[in-house]
Amino acid sequence: MKKRRDDLLKGPKEKAIEAIKAGKTEEAIKFVEELAEDSHPVHDRMSEWSNALLTYIGEKLGEEAVLDATRRLMNEIYSDRFEQLRELSHEEIVQWNVRSARTHFSKFYVEEDDEKTAIVITNCGAGGRLMKEGKYDISDRHPINWGTTKKAYPWCHNTVGMPWYCVHVYVWEEICQKAGLKMRNQWGCQYDKDGNPIDDPCRYVVYKK
Repeated sequence: MKKRRDDLLKGPKEKAIEAIKAGKTEEAIKFVEELAEDSHPVHDRMSEWSNALLTYIGEKLGEEAVLDATRRLMNEIYSDRFEQLRELSHEEIVQWNVRSARTHFSKFYVEEDDEKTAIVITNCGAGGRLMKEGKYDISDRHPINWGTTKKAYPWCHNTVGMPWYCVHVYVWEEICQKAGLKMRNQWGCQYDKDGNPIDDPCRYVVYKK
């Protein structure tokens, strides 16, 4: 005999709302935490998917094809969105960048002065996480060996050993410049080949108009 399991249609979002309405604070907090963690595995698998695909492209077509593929991807997805950012205030653009860092599950802090606001990424939840885990070909600590730059190109910040995945940081800045946005970035490797943290954070800088 078949029966519908509609009880399984309620996720942590719906359960959190119900708990809040019922005044069950601790239960609501538990479901909010569950909701936040639900997206973490999806994020991590998509990061790994991107690394695996770019490695395949680089190995089959040469690493300069990694730049071409990243440009195609980023321009098709982000160009229109970055144009819309021009209508936002400095604070709104900072909030947009901070939200991006949070959705990557990155560790970061924010600095501000009269000229700019900088989001300083001390532990990136995407490329940095995989570097920490030894999954790039600069390390021999993991059976997975995703690609890194073999030459120092301008599009990899003149760095040998930059993950091909992180090339999108360079393209990100290209799109910002095209859109007339006062945003710049600085790539940092954050971890050495043995997964030890080093003082080399990534920075996303938003200049004040």
